[in-house]
Amino acid sequence: MDKGIEKMLELCATALRLSSTEVLVDKATGDRLVIYQFTEHAPFCVRMSPNEFAGFIAKLNSVDKRGAH
Repeated sequence: MDKGIEKMLELCATALRLSSTEVLVDKATGDRLVIYQFTEHAPFCVRMSPNEFAGFIAKLNSVDKRGAH
């Protein structure tokens, strides 16, 4: 098996389960701050510009549509 695929499968096998998420908007920049919280891991936060966030939502919608068929 390709080493890249093996690494990706290892990553997926150890993926954390989310317990909650929170999205905040930085009023000064419009950035979205997505806070991921886990029961078995410390939380972390991802900052995205409005354009990055829109692209992320578009990718989620695309994956969701493909998964529905």
